Parts: sequence; structure tokens; C-alpha cells
Amino acid sequence: MVKILFLISGGLALFLFGMVNLSEGLKSAASAHLRKILEKSTSSLFRGLLVGTTVTCLIQSSSAMMALLIGLVNAGLIRLRQAIGVVLGANIGTTLTAWIVSLIGVFALLSITHYTLPIIAIGLAVMHFCKGVKTRGSGQTLFGLGILLLGLSFIKDASEPLKEIAAFQQWFSGITPLSAILVGLVTCWIIQSSSATIAIVQIFAFQGMLSLPVALGLALGADMGTPITGEIAALMGNQTARQTARSHTMFNFFGPIYLIPLIATGIWPSFIENLFPGPVTQANIMVHIALAHTIYNTFSAALFLPLAGFLEKTSIFATTLTDNLGHRIVKFLSKGTRQWPRSELPYKTVKLDRKVLEIPLVAIDNVCQGMVNMLRLGEEGVQKAISGLFEKNPGVLQEVTNIENTIDVFQKELTEYLAELIQKSLPPDVAQKIPVLIHSINDIEKIGDYGQDMARIATHCLDEKIVFDRDAAGELGTLLAEVKEMIKKIMAALDTNDQLLAEESLKHETQIDQHYTIFREQNIERLKAGVYSPTASVYFLDLLTKFEKIGDHLTNIAQGIMMSRY
Repeated sequence: MVKILFLISGGLALFLFGMVNLSEGLKSAASAHLRKILEKSTSSLFRGLLVGTTVTCLIQSSSAMMALLIGLVNAGLIRLRQAIGVVLGANIGTTLTAWIVSLIGVFALLSITHYTLPIIAIGLAVMHFCKGVKTRGSGQTLFGLGILLLGLSFIKDASEPLKEIAAFQQWFSGITPLSAILVGLVTCWIIQSSSATIAIVQIFAFQGMLSLPVALGLALGADMGTPITGEIAALMGNQTARQTARSHTMFNFFGPIYLIPLIATGIWPSFIENLFPGPVTQANIMVHIALAHTIYNTFSAALFLPLAGFLEKTSIFATTLTDNLGHRIVKFLSKGTRQWPRSELPYKTVKLDRKVLEIPLVAIDNVCQGMVNMLRLGEEGVQKAISGLFEKNPGVLQEVTNIENTIDVFQKELTEYLAELIQKSLPPDVAQKIPVLIHSINDIEKIGDYGQDMARIATHCLDEKIVFDRDAAGELGTLLAEVKEMIKKIMAALDTNDQLLAEESLKHETQIDQHYTIFREQNIERLKAGVYSPTASVYFLDLLTKFEKIGDHLTNIAQGIMMSRY
């Protein structure tokens, strides 16, 4: 019995590991195109649905799809309503996994390992011996597919003896189609993957342990529970991330709710059984489950597509309610020392409309607004890195990576937009601004990188239990205040084309340099006095250096504004 449980849990782990590698490999092979496809193909809800379906089929992960989507929503490149169309499509795309699992029924008379082991070997060889990013991504895709199928093989072989054990027979026979929905929901919450849950359901049904009505109930419950992963991830995200996750939850939970009475009365299982020619057998029951999974996800998406506006408003309202409730709970539990959700800077939607390229000055204004948003994100990343250090909150430090990824999205999109603009017939003064803008965008991206570096240093400090004294904390706070004030003035200068304000911001860079010199000497004195260890001194100096370099890049941006009015 213990051996069976070990094999099933190991097979499940391999399945999940394979899914991660399959998804990452496909993203690596096509990463240059996925974000652009998402951004440019969501002008209507229906196109967004098609794109969400296609991209999720390609990367085989609705969670990865949501991560890509939230990055674009955070950047202001896609509105929440457009994102909802992609969310609906992602649910259709993720059904492909059930069809892949159904291959086990096709190869039931053969040993799957005869095929998976060569696939794994080929994929691993390509990953390690090929140099191109796309080629290595293709190898990782093959490797992930092989591991996924190998995990399914382990689960299939290990679960076969279970049908001979009386206790399991009694337990499975006691599950009704209605109670199966709750079991599937809870199982999905525990495993954190609806695809893995449905795969187990398919294999158990293949082994004859589950009837079709019970299997369909379990699959429905797994689908209703799948948004839990996105909700957990969104807890540390911004408000837009929470709203997007909330729309996913409401669609998945309430979308297929009409099926509950149909499953309880047997109408839905009979309908699926009649769709497929011939009786339900061991060889085709997994196909029945995959078919049902695809039909109700597609129907639910079609049902909700005209209601996207209502879903958007409901998601915003639900997010406001849960944010207020969460704020009160965190405030009560922490006795007022912690805040959730954290205060956020306002963002304006950036519309990089290619039609506007024919009006150069408007296009430049759009790019400047994008740069303002980038700077806000850069400031937020640095703020979270320092606050996470002194609040000893690893969750806040992890947010910095998401912020830096969003800045990278901005850099790529704005640079490509300017590259298209410079190919137009432009007045000389406008043409001269574009190289300056590109340099400034790169400077802002470096600020995002330094924020992420500071978060890594802070993480090392927390891991090694390094605590800075009050003087050191005050010095970092002083530098943070100067950087925030400098960013504030540069953002205002960008927004209003104010060269004088840009020049005024340079005073803060002078202050940053002076503080850096003084604080560096004081750090050495504290080290000599044994206030903290050499390792702590090195980490502190690294943080000082990052602030100094951020000041340098902000100076470059300010000087760019002074050289040429944006």
C-alpha cells in the first residue's frame, strides 16, 4: 500500500514537473512573439478569446498565460476588459492537456516508457548541446512532454492494484456525482493544478475505479478550483492583478454552475455518452472526459463573452470588497504594524496605437507617458526592496521581480514603437528626440534592474539573519527619500515638458553622491567598531552603491529632458 502511494505521488510530481518544463520550453521557443501577439490581438473580446485559446494551447499552462497577461495589464498595454477575453480563451486552451492524457487510452496495449524515455533523452540532449535559445526551448519542450507522459505512466501502473483493494472499492463506490464536485474542488486546491487533478481522474476512470458520471463531477470540481493558484499569486500583486485573478475566479466558479443539477440528475453524463459512438469502455472513457471538459469550457466562454462588461464591473466590485476585508484582517492580526493591500501609485493606460505614428508629436507624448509609468514602477521596486528588508517580509521582496518584468515589457514595447516611428518622414527636431528617448528608456530599465538587485541583497540579509542598526537603517532611508523625490520631479518634468524642473531634480543627485560618500565612511567605522559583521558591511555597501547608480541613471534622464524638450 505504501509503495502504491509513493508511486502515485512520485508520478504526480513528475507530471507537474513535466508540465512546468513543457510550458517553459514553449515560452522560450516563442517568447519573442507571445507578448506581441497578446498586445496586438486583443482589440476585440472575440479576438482576445481566440488569442487566449491559441497561446494557452501553445504553452500548455493557464497559470503561465495569466502571468503574461497580468504583466501586460500592469504595464497599461491591455485594459482589464480586454484581458477578460483572454481569460475566457485560456480556459478553452487548457483543455488540450486532457486530450494529451487521453493518449494513454490509445497506447493502452503498449508500454508508454518505450516512447517517453527516448523523448526525454532527445530533449535533454538538445537542451544541453544546442546553443540557440529557440532550439534549446524546443528541447526543453520535448523533455517536459516526456517527463509528463512518464509521470502519467507511473500513476497508471500504480493505480491499477487499487481497484482490488476493498477499502478503495468501498470509498469510490460511495462517491456520488454531486459529492464528486466537492472532492474535485478540494483536490485541486491541494494539488494546485486542475490539469493534474483531471489527469488523475482520467487515469482512475481508465482503471475502472470511477464511473463516467462521477468522473465528470470530479473534473467539474477541479475546473471550479483552478483559480486558487492565480488568487494566491495575486495576493502580492497590485490591484489590477487582483481584479484579473478575480475575473478568472468568477468565471471558473460561476460559469459552469449550471452543470451541477445536470450532473446530479444524470442528464450531462447521458449527453456526453450519446455524443460518442458506441458504449463507454475502458479504452474511450478518457476521451469522454476530455470531450466533456472541452464542451463546457467552450460553452461557458461563449456564454460569458457578451457579459464581459458585467464580469469586469463585478470583478472590480469584488476586489474592492475583498481588499477592504483583507485590510481590516491584516491590520487586526498585526496590531496595525502591517498594511494590505499596499498603497499603489496611479497608472495611466498607455495607448501605443500604430495609427498615431502618422502624428509624431502625439506618438512622442504616448512614449513619454509610458516612461512615466516605468519610473513609477522603478520607484515602487526600490521602495519594496528596502521596506521588505526592514519589515523582514520575503513576500514583498518577491514582488520586485514582477515589477522588473513589467518594466522590461515597457522597455521592449516603447523601443519597438520608437523604432517604427523613426522610419517615418519626420521633422528634424522630432527625429533628434528619438535616440535620446531610447537612451532614457534604457536608463529607466537599469533602475528596475537595480531595484531587483537590492531585493536580492535584502533576501540574502533575511536568509543570513543580518540586522542593520538604527543608524544604518536611517542612512538607507535618507537615500531612499532622495531617490523618490528625484523620481517625482523627473516624472513631472516628463509629463509637462518642464526643463527647469528636470534641472532642479539634479540637486538631489548631488545630495545622493554626498550621502553616499559619508555613509560609506560611516559603514567602515561601524565595521571597525564591530557593530556588525564583514558580510553585513559588504551587503550594506552594495545597497549604497545601488542607490548611487540609480542617481546616475536618473541624472541621464533629466539631462535628456534638458537637451531636448519631449
